Amino acid sequence: MLKEDQNNFLFTLQHGFKTELFLSYVDMKFEAALINSSTSWYKLASYTIEEKNSVLSKIHLHLGDFVTIYEEDHEESYVIIKGIFRHKGNNDKYYAFIVVDWFEDTGIEHSLLKCPLYRL
Repeated sequence: MLKEDQNNFLFTLQHGFKTELFLSYVDMKFEAALINSSTSWYKLASYTIEEKNSVLSKIHLHLGDFVTIYEEDHEESYVIIKGIFRHKGNNDKYYAFIVVDWFEDTGIEHSLLKCPLYRL
């Protein structure tokens, strides 16, 4: 990710980058103050998953991609990938993070297309 794009992105965060990062660690049950400030930003990330039928699938995520996320509380949600970075945790291990903008389900169906309408 270009430094200018990274700075523009960090400027748009509502609660500040360090607060959001700390809350992400709390969600992962790593509830300690952040010691390290080492982050590296990326334009893409890839990983491999094993599906139910033992087939391996390689997943590629790029900045700006529209992605479906399956959550515990909802069937599926939609997001745009806004940032991809890694951070060095207090245990000196690196953790990957993906920053997203969530689409909000308006509860309205398009009259002609008969599909749900979402907004950012």
